[in-house]
Amino acid sequence: MKKRGIIDAQRRSFAAAGRGIGLCLSAEPHMRFHTAAAVAVLCLSPFFELDAVRYAVLLLTFALVIASEMVNTALERITDVQSPTYSAHAAAVKDIGAGAVLVCAIFAVGVGVCLFHSAEGWARVIRFFGVSLLRQLGGLALIALLVVYVRPGPTALCRRWTRRRQPNHSERNSHS
Repeated sequence: MKKRGIIDAQRRSFAAAGRGIGLCLSAEPHMRFHTAAAVAVLCLSPFFELDAVRYAVLLLTFALVIASEMVNTALERITDVQSPTYSAHAAAVKDIGAGAVLVCAIFAVGVGVCLFHSAEGWARVIRFFGVSLLRQLGGLALIALLVVYVRPGPTALCRRWTRRRQPNHSERNSHS
């Protein structure tokens, strides 16, 4: 009986964490930018023949940037609740949180430069996409998908899609 309660508590805990990730992804364009950048980098990584240690560094770097963005988002929200009007202290808290994300992102770029500095790797990327129009279109489609994911984001797209699919008032009346 106790084991079932522990499993239920763990399930609720994971569900809450998943909701937090979803909230951050749906509400924060910077979070979507960081995740899109991670996807793009992961798509390019096979061309650079990274070993397990380098992939571990890459994944830890992604985690650091994304987690710092989530902590910054939480700081901003709690600061907004605690200080609904302008406050120099609240502004400083938000600026410090944003600065933490910027530091992580700058160092993530540095990690990327270290891991992807290989001229042979970039030559493999160019050869892969240069030989086939279909591959070029696939690469462009991925870029377009990532841009749409970042801006306006999945939530806005879903709202637009459902509004577009719902018949307007005059259409409903004409069918009756």
